[in-house]
Amino acid sequence: MIKFLKVMIIILGLLGWGGTNGCKEKGNEQVVANDVSGRDSQQISKENAYVFEDVLDLWQKGGTDMATSQFIQLNWDGPLIFSAESIFRLTEVQYRSLSFSEQTSIQNDFQQISGTVRGLIKHIISLGISYRQSQDYENAELYLLAVLKCGDRISKPELLEIVKGLGKAASKFALNELKQLYTETNEQVKLEEVLKRLSNI
Repeated sequence: MIKFLKVMIIILGLLGWGGTNGCKEKGNEQVVANDVSGRDSQQISKENAYVFEDVLDLWQKGGTDMATSQFIQLNWDGPLIFSAESIFRLTEVQYRSLSFSEQTSIQNDFQQISGTVRGLIKHIISLGISYRQSQDYENAELYLLAVLKCGDRISKPELLEIVKGLGKAASKFALNELKQLYTETNEQVKLEEVLKRLSNI
């Protein structure tokens, strides 16, 4: 798992964690994917729930296929989507309470993390585009919606401004490709929802 020791200690203190295990969530879990129209899609039952940092770690180590597979399976609505020490849990209010040196440390480490996230997201989007071009619209939507959910989760209002910026960029990237997809498939309800969201960005 990606670990940046200084940042981990700072964030753990702010979040009130006495320790970390960085483990994957255990137990059976139903992951329900919702598309932009609010319709429930297939339910995926799995024994292990991945966390975002696991996926980023795999991607950094060159495990492209495994990272891709796990990213698609992430439950972005789940409470344990991020590890205990994740920068994606840190709020802007918590960040502002830190010293200047601690803030600088977090900013520097986020630059490295954000580069990894951008690389992974670009890859997932490119696969979604490839599926669309081959008229495999089901998988195209699956991959593009995965990026949209990621972007939406890390652009929540209370989070760090730099994190929200990354999330909003990911969401916009996905929405633009979903616009193309739903135009091709002539799914007007979904297209209207995507256009509405794009107009508010």
